Amino acid sequence: MYDSIGRKLKTARKSKGLTLTEVAREVNCSPAYICRIEGESRHNINYKLYSELMKLYGIEDDMAIGFNLGGGIDQDSAEMMEDLIKQNEKMTEIQWTILKINEDLSVLKNLNKEIVKQYLQPKTE
Repeated sequence: MYDSIGRKLKTARKSKGLTLTEVAREVNCSPAYICRIEGESRHNINYKLYSELMKLYGIEDDMAIGFNLGGGIDQDSAEMMEDLIKQNEKMTEIQWTILKINEDLSVLKNLNKEIVKQYLQPKTE
C-alpha cells in the first residue's frame, strides 16, 4: 500500500539497469550505503546525495519518486496521513463517548443514592 523512498530509489536504479556498485561509484559513496538507503536501514538521506541519485536515475521531478524536499508529499504518504487522521478522529469520537458514558453513570449513581436514601428513610405519618 505505502511505498517507501528507499524502495522507490531501488526501483528507479533497477529500471536504469544500474548495480549498487555502479551507483556508488557515480555518487562517491559505498555500495553498502546505497543498499542501506534502499533497504530502509538508513532512514534519512542528505539533499546532495538525493539530488545526485535523482540526476543519475534521470528523474527531474522529485515528486515522481514521492519525495518532495519542498514540502509536498506523494500519494502514498497522503493516503497514510489520511488514514491516520481518520483513526485519530475515531479515537477522539470513542473518547467523547466514554466521557459521556462516565457522566451518565455518575448521574445514575447519584440518582440511585437518592432513591436508596428515600427508601430507607422511615416514613412519618
